[in-house]
Amino acid sequence: MCLKYLITFFLFIQLTHLYALPTIKSTNEKFLNPVILTPGIAGSQLVAKLNRPEVLHYYCQKTTDEYFNIWLSLNLIIPVAINCWVDNMILKYDNKTRKTYNQDGVDIKVTEFGNTSTIEYINPSKIRYTVYFDPIVKSLESHGYEIGLNLFGTPYDFRKSPAELDDFYAGLDKIILSSYRNNGKMPVILVCHSMGCLMLYMHLDKKPQEFKDKYIKSLITLGAPWGGSVKSVKEIVSGDNLGISFVDETSIRDISRTFPSVLFLFPKPGFWREDEPFLTVATNENRNLTYTSSDYEELFKDLKLPDTLEIYKDVSKLMTNWKAPNIEVHCFHGFGLDTPKKLHFSQGKFPDGNPLVEMGEGDGTVNIRSLEYCKYWKGRQSQEVTYQTFHKVEHMATVSDLNVVKKVTEVITGIKFTKLEDLFNNDHYFDPTLKFSLNLNVSDLKTEKNSKLNLSEIRMANLNKSKTNKNN
Repeated sequence: MCLKYLITFFLFIQLTHLYALPTIKSTNEKFLNPVILTPGIAGSQLVAKLNRPEVLHYYCQKTTDEYFNIWLSLNLIIPVAINCWVDNMILKYDNKTRKTYNQDGVDIKVTEFGNTSTIEYINPSKIRYTVYFDPIVKSLESHGYEIGLNLFGTPYDFRKSPAELDDFYAGLDKIILSSYRNNGKMPVILVCHSMGCLMLYMHLDKKPQEFKDKYIKSLITLGAPWGGSVKSVKEIVSGDNLGISFVDETSIRDISRTFPSVLFLFPKPGFWREDEPFLTVATNENRNLTYTSSDYEELFKDLKLPDTLEIYKDVSKLMTNWKAPNIEVHCFHGFGLDTPKKLHFSQGKFPDGNPLVEMGEGDGTVNIRSLEYCKYWKGRQSQEVTYQTFHKVEHMATVSDLNVVKKVTEVITGIKFTKLEDLFNNDHYFDPTLKFSLNLNVSDLKTEKNSKLNLSEIRMANLNKSKTNKNN
């Protein structure tokens, strides 16, 4: 009888193992602290599907059978084609719900949440100058990390404000909790870039200290714009071409004026004094109009942007204190690059003309006063705060600069590297000549895969435009 029960028990155990749900197992016996990577503005690939009731121009595609890459696809932002792209990317604001929505018939979303694939390069064809988190991913993989087990990416729709990204935060919490459980209860290391750092800071600020003590080992911030940036004002007022030579600045301005995320990064009161103008406009009364961080309502009224004003009212309430987060923080950023400090419009040039841009210290995008704020958390919390700057490292390149990657990898792994080449092994090699830069030319389009756009129609439209210009 006992033998019968033993045999039955043995069979039960075997069947349990046979039909158990599969789990990802590490090739390493030692558990590693899970790492979650969160990008900044423009750092997540976006896909779109179209079923538009109408389009602005005959050459704009009205419907698509499947999703196609809309950010970043260089073929979509060439002259003329960019008109269609802008009309698809732009957001509509509802004053009643206080939320933004896609254009009618446009569905835009992120894919591969939890994976790192859509944040390694901003362009899915992996055009070399659009490299983003790839070197950090490859460095960590070279030292035992595995995507999906203890290394994750959290892309999001960077057009939106943090208040509109509930799905992102729910997904982030799910990864934090599951990766903690699946990795021997090792607390998580959060690595973020730019606006992604503000999003994580706000989320953690709402968590009880018990949650942070249990689940979060540290926060590594790269180029965080804690107090905003004057460059975001330029994007709204006169536009910015993102450094892409063939992109018209006013085209980017049209969509930026609808993006809550850009307004969320306006210079924040407390970082810029109320008597410190960052925008001046010469008038025919032989005087200057000036705008400071306390004059945004007046600015948007002068620009005749009522919806943009309402969006700013919403996002300005999101981050009003910058107290120490009470978790271990490692704060890294670039410096030593000309960064917009003040915009000067001559008479008759506001807002459609090009302003004279007065430069100051920063990483080319974010002003130094905003970048360095995290160092003031030293001594204001019991947890460690480290701070390091990197000379001539540009804002978007902070994530891919190998000296920064070296420091990030050292913090995560505890390994000290004497040579940059030791960051990568043969299975996860990274080309050290790669560096993020959107100083692209039309010739770079040759390396991009099909973008689902009818390029023959675009070429015809360009030809017609050239003929019109000659006749005029």
